[in-house]
Amino acid sequence: MWGRFFKRLCAKVFAIFGRPSVFRGSTLMETLTASVVFMIVFVISMDVLVRIGSSRLECGDYVVMENEINRYRRKLASESIRVGVYGQKYGWGELRADVAVFKEGIYRVRIEALFSGNGKKIMYEYLLTEYERNDEW
Repeated sequence: MWGRFFKRLCAKVFAIFGRPSVFRGSTLMETLTASVVFMIVFVISMDVLVRIGSSRLECGDYVVMENEINRYRRKLASESIRVGVYGQKYGWGELRADVAVFKEGIYRVRIEALFSGNGKKIMYEYLLTEYERNDEW
């Protein structure tokens, strides 16, 4: 019963779409060659991508800069907060902190890192209260 049904169904499908073409199987050697070619193209493209991305960044300077900013934030939070502009020079550039009164008991802290080599600037801005300053760090 089901055999006749599937035969008729296949005949109708073939009449509408035509007979499927026969696919030739690939040999093991063709498959391995294609895999190696795809792998070589992938490795070359990843190498080029990494070289393009790393040529624009000096990762060591960014890591040192982040460490100095975090150290400076801890220093500002642990000491009594004084309004003013502070600055310090490093080998990678300059670090500036601007502390201003935002509202009563709340201070706006802006820390800027200015790179000397490429002229880039990174800025952190946050609010710090007299009450929370010891608990934050």
